[in-house]
Amino acid sequence: MSTHLQKLAALQQTEFAAVRNEPPAEARASASQTLSRLLVEVLDVALCARHAHWNARGPDYLPFYDLLEEIGGDLDRQAGRIAMRIGALAGTVHCTAHHIVTESSIKPYPVEVTEDQDHMDAIALRLGLLSAEARLSLHDCNGLGDPVTVQIIVEANAAIDHALRRVESHLLTAS
Repeated sequence: MSTHLQKLAALQQTEFAAVRNEPPAEARASASQTLSRLLVEVLDVALCARHAHWNARGPDYLPFYDLLEEIGGDLDRQAGRIAMRIGALAGTVHCTAHHIVTESSIKPYPVEVTEDQDHMDAIALRLGLLSAEARLSLHDCNGLGDPVTVQIIVEANAAIDHALRRVESHLLTAS
């Protein structure tokens, strides 16, 4: 095996490189694992929001279209912050489409949905599940001695809850 291939093989075996970040390696590994789980869920729901954004139909199309576009963008920004933190903890960010499909705990989006209210209902359900996942992630990271990771999760959770409130307000007005 060439020296280059040996180096690549060694890199693949060592997920957590030496870093100068303060939390101990075990705490970094645990936080990275928790953040990775949250990242998959955030990306899944962001893609669902994009799908709904592109496929909604109905009398309230334009407000829904704009709202879903904003939610997709907000979730993408949160995913970026989470991914950057995983990297800062010396973790590896896994976010290919295949990884999202195989690792997400959120059931697949009902692609047959076309009416805007049905899309809002489907997105509200997923945002609610995502909010619960963020709270679970916060619980998992709270005792690790890593306030930066905790803050990133808190901010992601706040953004998710805000998106959920906005979607639910559209559901309430349509009832």
